[in-house]
Amino acid sequence: FFGDSIFCTWTQYPRAITRERILDMARQIRSRGYPCSTLTIDDRWESCFGELEFSDKFPAPRKMMDELHGLGFKILLWITPFVNVEARNHKELADAGILVPEKSGKGAALLKWWGGTAGLVDLTNPVARSWFKSQLVRLKSEIGVDGFKIDGGDAKYQPDIASAAWKDYRGASGYLDELLSVFEEVAPNVCESRTAWLSQKRQIVWRQGGKDSHWGLDNGLKAVVTLAMHMSLMGYDILMPDMIPGRVQTLQSDMPLPTDELMVRWTEVSAFMPVMQFSYFPWNYSADTAAVACAYSRMHKVLESYLAESAVSRRAPLLRPLWFDYPEVEDYYSVPDQFLLGKDLMVAPVLEPGACARDIMLPAGKWREMRTGKEFTGRYS
Repeated sequence: FFGDSIFCTWTQYPRAITRERILDMARQIRSRGYPCSTLTIDDRWESCFGELEFSDKFPAPRKMMDELHGLGFKILLWITPFVNVEARNHKELADAGILVPEKSGKGAALLKWWGGTAGLVDLTNPVARSWFKSQLVRLKSEIGVDGFKIDGGDAKYQPDIASAAWKDYRGASGYLDELLSVFEEVAPNVCESRTAWLSQKRQIVWRQGGKDSHWGLDNGLKAVVTLAMHMSLMGYDILMPDMIPGRVQTLQSDMPLPTDELMVRWTEVSAFMPVMQFSYFPWNYSADTAAVACAYSRMHKVLESYLAESAVSRRAPLLRPLWFDYPEVEDYYSVPDQFLLGKDLMVAPVLEPGACARDIMLPAGKWREMRTGKEFTGRYS
């Protein structure tokens, strides 16, 4: 994943993906020169949530995968552990104890999530775990999927413990790491997840949760930076920020579209994180904005070997606040928007609308500005 500019279908085609749109997306990425080697097929590929079968909008899905592979892409497929009540396999799985049962013995214990009402695959039950793993293996071997975008597993998307008869209840968060363990077994190093619990050692890329398409610290662009530092200090430093430039009307269709300026700034921030991810197409914007986005994706690709080498040592997070390397400088402890990427790159993004410059704190030593080559002597020590 290092150096990659992942493209995901979600904000461009949130609930309207088709075989033709995905193939067109892939061809456009190639024709526009983005160094992208991973495509993520997100929500709405299934005929119904939990059936784990491609809908009729995707005739011959294996053929589609082969074509995408021929264009040089690996494919991640969005997966959850939910099986909606209207899914054709819901009753069968409930009767077999694959879904967390109701204590009353009448079917599955149900939960509400953003996709409807569903049962939850009981991964604490060896039989259910084996079934779920077999479905992931089938998607890899028969369809040609390379890895998975993991969603769900959160404690808030589980049936009420008072009515649920788990096989081996692990506590509110224990289920989540069990979920990640299944994906890790099937596709190590080719999965990403927005949720984790004591999962730092898993061979999974960590994705920030969905961000809103605005500048603010309240889950906007500024929060991308602060959350990246927070996640890294917790040990989830092999991370990707949310999709550039945030949710883009997928929560509320009347929300304003992100401006060209926000698109550029979001791309700049993402380019200097371990993995970057587009979804809303940069070429939806002006030619100048699209050119800047592509240039930064190429700059991110240049960092590929540096990121890999920097991640080998686990003595420090790959991405970290200034004070981690310079703990003696008290002023650094209050800096929320400047960070180190590895030991040699200092990143100070512009996060205010209308701004074309910002102040930075530069540690002692010699520093060279990447874009201009101009040298500076740091004075904070």
